[in-house]
Amino acid sequence: MMVRIMEESSTWRRADKANRQAREAHSALVREAEAQVEDLESQTAANQPEEDSEDLKKARERLEALKRSGPDLARVMAVVEGAPTNLPVHIRGNHLAPGDTPVERGSPSTVAHLLPDAVAPEGRSGRLALAEWMVDPRHPLTARVLVNRLWQGYFGKGLVETPSDFGFRGVEPELPEVLDWLAAVLIESDWSMKAVHREILQSRVYQLSSGGNLEAETIDPDNRLFWRQQRRRLEAEPIRDAILSVSGQLVTRREAQVPRDLASGNRYYKQDASRFESPVRAVYLPVVRAASYEMMATFDYTQPAAHAGTRASTIVPHQALFMMNSPLVQETATILGGWLASLNAAGQDPIEPLYLKLFGRFPSPGERALIEEFTASRVTEDSPEFWSGLARAVLAKSEFLYID
Repeated sequence: MMVRIMEESSTWRRADKANRQAREAHSALVREAEAQVEDLESQTAANQPEEDSEDLKKARERLEALKRSGPDLARVMAVVEGAPTNLPVHIRGNHLAPGDTPVERGSPSTVAHLLPDAVAPEGRSGRLALAEWMVDPRHPLTARVLVNRLWQGYFGKGLVETPSDFGFRGVEPELPEVLDWLAAVLIESDWSMKAVHREILQSRVYQLSSGGNLEAETIDPDNRLFWRQQRRRLEAEPIRDAILSVSGQLVTRREAQVPRDLASGNRYYKQDASRFESPVRAVYLPVVRAASYEMMATFDYTQPAAHAGTRASTIVPHQALFMMNSPLVQETATILGGWLASLNAAGQDPIEPLYLKLFGRFPSPGERALIEEFTASRVTEDSPEFWSGLARAVLAKSEFLYID
């Protein structure tokens, strides 16, 4: 989720830059048209004709058209101010069971002792006032939640294991000092998430292995003190991107864009399934409540219509079947097979490059012996089909899906 927020922020910045350039180009066209009209008017005044020339009429029409049309700006989804309204509390969160009286807009009363209430200006929604209250440096609440999410992304679980509940029903952190320190880093760095990423990545705790320790296991079997790294499976999006990446199919960048039929309200995700099959990074794929990407659901992608502070990480048979039989994996294995066949035909060892590409390490003696035994049993080892089968078998190893 945090990656998607950052990518959406980057998309907005690119769109904003494109809009500034479009405005500057449009302003230049208007200035050019104005200068042309002035020149033609001067010429007309000097000649003193009874009526304006055709060129002057066309120049004025062009100038008016430019002023009316404005620049061709990129569009992004955004919010606008509506009519300010106080709403009643929805009993137990049910919008069909509103309370009797509306509640004045403002910040939560339970934290009123930290700083003054966020007061909505007259005639305004109060959204800006609430946003400024949320990032006020006099309280660490928002910063704690944000850095906890960043920590969760690197360790599989947050310092607070209930990332969406820091209240009485949530789990208290075992390391509150670390949480507060990272929150302070975020605030003091002007809310730079890169600064927090840097602190975490350079820390000793992040660089620990996931190997066991009998004494530590006895004291802290759930690893709440983070004495080792959490072994965990990749989420659905990086699994998909990794499969595309090892075969060279992944497109890592994509220009900012809005679905072309967004304004018309069409259900574009049902009309054009290829949007899910595009080789761009998963963060650029559409997320639609009623039509999730099938591959994502296989690896515990959350329901877009429901809130989820953490994702489940199940181990079920159809995940292994996906890594053996899915069209995505088969296409990747075919591309890798052609590459391995070319290496073998050139007299190079194809096994070592395959392991380096998929796992970032050399094959162990046992793995190499097993593959060589498999290779020796085949008489068509020069064919791409043979190497595609080998690539698919190695790709299906659980090591490809897990972070140790």
